[in-house]
Amino acid sequence: MTEHNEIIAPVSPGSNPAVSPLDHLGTSAAGGDDATALYKGLKELNKMKTKKHKKLTFPGVILTVNKITSKDLRLKTGTPFVNTLPIKPGGFSVYEYKVFISELNSSLPIITKTQLDEYNKLKEKYASGINTGTGGKSINKKEFIRFKLYERIVNRFMSVYHVPEDGDSVGSPLMICKAEFVDENKMFFGKAISVT
Repeated sequence: MTEHNEIIAPVSPGSNPAVSPLDHLGTSAAGGDDATALYKGLKELNKMKTKKHKKLTFPGVILTVNKITSKDLRLKTGTPFVNTLPIKPGGFSVYEYKVFISELNSSLPIITKTQLDEYNKLKEKYASGINTGTGGKSINKKEFIRFKLYERIVNRFMSVYHVPEDGDSVGSPLMICKAEFVDENKMFFGKAISVT
C-alpha cells in the first residue's frame, strides 16, 4: 500500500539512509532475541572499529601559522594522534597550519592573497583581544569586521600540525606543505610531513 506522502512526492532512494549491518538486529528477521542482537551489534561495532584505515597525503598551501601548546594539541586532536608526531622529551613546539588543499577545499570560499596578508596583520593586532589603540582610541570597527570575516573564512580550512625537527622550517603563509591524514574517513586534521 502506498503512503499518502509518496503519492504527493515520491521518495527518492538517495534520501533514505543506507542500510547498516546494525539495523534490525533485534527483530525476528535477524533471528534472535535481545541478547543475540546485543552480541551481534557489539561484534559488528568491534569489526568497524578495528578495520584498517588508509593514510592519504596531499599538497597544500599554508594560509596561517599559529604556535600552540602540546596541551592544546591534545585537546584539539587526542592522544592517539599526538603519539604519531615526532615528539622530543621535555616538551615540544607545535605549529597549527590552516591549509588550503585543492582536492578537499575547492568548494569553500577562497581568500585572496591581499586579504590573507591583511588578515595575518590584523591577527597580530587583535591576538590579545580587542586592541583599543594608543591614547584610549576605540578600534576601527570596519577593520575589525573585516578581520572577523577573514577569520571565519580561514577557520573553515583544515588544520595540519607540525612539530619541527632540527633544521626544519617552521613554515609561513603561502608556503607549500605536504599534509598527511592518518585516516581517510576522518580528515578533520592531519600532520605536515614537509614544509617548503
